Amino acid sequence: GALSRKDLTKPKKDPLLNELKTNEVKNESRFRRYQSWLLDNGCLFPSLDYPVAFWKEGVVGVLAKQDIPPNKAFVFVPYNITINLNTDSDVLNQIYEENEYFFSVHSESSSHRMYLILMYERMKGTESFWFPYFEVIGKTETILEWTEEEKTQLQDPFIVYESNLWTQRYQKKFSQISEILSEYPYIFPPLRDLKELFTWALRVFNTRAFGWEDRMLIPLADNINHSNVDVVYHTFFKDDPDSPPEVDFSDFTGKASPTNKPLRFKTNLSRLEKYIKATSDKKPIKSLNAIWEVDRLLGEFSSSSDEETVKNLWEVQSDPPESSEEEEETYLGQEECYFTLYTGEKCSFKKGSQVFSSYGKLSNRDLLLDYGFAMMNNKYDSFYFRMWNKSTGRQGLVTLEDLEASDYKNELHSATLDDFTDLFGLKYTRLNCEVFTYFRQLEDTDVVLKASPSDIELELRISDKVLELYYEFERTFTSSIEEDLSRLDKGARGKLRYALIYRSSLKRILKKQIDMVNKLKQILEQVNSGEPLRNHLKSKSLSEVREVYPLKAYLKSLRANLNQASIEEVPSLES
Repeated sequence: GALSRKDLTKPKKDPLLNELKTNEVKNESRFRRYQSWLLDNGCLFPSLDYPVAFWKEGVVGVLAKQDIPPNKAFVFVPYNITINLNTDSDVLNQIYEENEYFFSVHSESSSHRMYLILMYERMKGTESFWFPYFEVIGKTETILEWTEEEKTQLQDPFIVYESNLWTQRYQKKFSQISEILSEYPYIFPPLRDLKELFTWALRVFNTRAFGWEDRMLIPLADNINHSNVDVVYHTFFKDDPDSPPEVDFSDFTGKASPTNKPLRFKTNLSRLEKYIKATSDKKPIKSLNAIWEVDRLLGEFSSSSDEETVKNLWEVQSDPPESSEEEEETYLGQEECYFTLYTGEKCSFKKGSQVFSSYGKLSNRDLLLDYGFAMMNNKYDSFYFRMWNKSTGRQGLVTLEDLEASDYKNELHSATLDDFTDLFGLKYTRLNCEVFTYFRQLEDTDVVLKASPSDIELELRISDKVLELYYEFERTFTSSIEEDLSRLDKGARGKLRYALIYRSSLKRILKKQIDMVNKLKQILEQVNSGEPLRNHLKSKSLSEVREVYPLKAYLKSLRANLNQASIEEVPSLES
C-alpha cells in the first residue's frame, strides 16, 4: 500500500537488531574503552553506530545512523593503528633476522611474521597499544575447532577431510614456531602457554585479517560483519581528499556532499528476472519459441548472477605458490594515510539498518573454513566435487577414500590434486556444462566435436550419466532439505545452525541441477523424435521461460553445432 507520513519520518528497525543485547554491549566497559581508543587515535565514523548487536546470538556489528548512499566513504582508519608487517618491533627483528627463511623467504613468511606480532602483543596484556582492540574481538572460531561429532552435522565428508588437513598443517606450523622461539626465552618466557598464544594469534589472523597490503588487521573495519555487498577498500590520503572524485568523503573533510544520490541496492537477480520485474507487458517473453531469442529483450540489462564464474578452491595439501607479481607501493608508515571503506555504485545502507563489508566472493565452504559461519541464500555458494582427469588413466568421481589414500602422489611426489583431477562447482542459477564436457570426452564415439554438444543421441546418454552422478550425491545425505529447513525455522542456534545452512544450501543447488538436467533431457528427447530444436518452448508461459533460461548457454551451443552440421550435410538437421 501507500506509504504513510510515519513511514517517511521514522526509519524501520533492522529486523535482525537485538535491542536487549545492544543495551548490554553498550554498557560493557571494554566496548566503551575501545570506542574511546578509536576516537583518540584518529578513527572517523560519524555515520555509524557501534557497538550494536544483531541476530538472536547477539553478534556485534555496526548500524547506519543515517542513510549511506552509493559512493559514500563511511570508515576512516589511520594506517598507523593497523597491525601489519611494518608494525614496529625492534625485539622481534632479531628473531626475523636470525631465522630468515621462515620469516622472509618462505612462501608464507608474511603470515609467520603476523602470527609472531600478534603473539607478542597479546603476551604484553594491558601494556599493548592494541589491548582495547583485542578486548572486543572476543572468541574467534572456525570449523577447525568443531568436534568430530559437530562436523558430521555438515553431511559433507570432504569439508571435514579438508578441515582436518588444515588442523594438521597448523600443528606443524606451531611445532616450527615453538622450536624457533625456544631459542628466545628472554622474549617468550617458557612459563607462558605458547600453544594458547599461537592458537589465539592464528584464529585472529585467519578470521579477521584484510587481504590488503600483504594482509593486515584493521580496527573498526574489522568489526563490520560480512555480506555480499559492493563495498570498496581504498587508501585515502589526507592531502588528496577528493580522490577518487566520484566518492563522497564528507565524513572526513566536513564538506557538504556535492550531490544527494538516491539509495541503490543490488538485487542479485538474473537479467531475465530484471526484465520481468521492469516490464509490465509480458507478451513478448511469452511469445518466444526458443530461449536464445530472449537475448534481444534483455539487451539493456546486466547481471553478475548470469556471468559469474566458478571460484577454484585453494589446494590445502601444499603451500600456496609464491606471488610473481611485483610488490605494490606501501603506505603503511604514513600518518596522513587512512584505510577507507566506501559504498559502490549499487550499494546503500538505510538509516537504522546493519552496515556490512564484504570479505570476498566466497562460498559457504570458504566461509566455514576461514571464518566459522555460513550464509543463507549465498549467491556465491557452490556444490564442489572432483573427477579424475584423463592423464591418470582413471575416470569418474574422486572419493574420500581416494583422498585419504593419496595414491595420486605415488607417481609424482610433489603432485597435488589439481595435477590429476578436475574441480567442478555446481551453481544454483545455471546448468553446469563442464560436467557434460567431462563425460563427453570419455565417450568412445565417432563424434568429432566433444568440447560442446553436437549429437542428440550422445547428449541423451551423457544426460543420464550426469543424473546418475547427481543422484549418487543425493543418496549420501542423511536428511532431506525439508527437514533441514524445518529445524532452522524452529530456531537452531550456533554451530548446528551453520551446519544446517551449509548442508541445506548444497541440497538446494543439487536439486536445482537435477531439475535442469531433467528439463534438458525432455527437450533433447523431443528433438530426437523429430521436433525442431528452435521450437522447444511449448507452453508459451513465463514459468517455462524461467525453467529453460538456465539452459540457454547449452542450447545456444547445440543450435550452433546442429546448424553447422546442416551446412555440411544434406538433408539439413536443423534450420
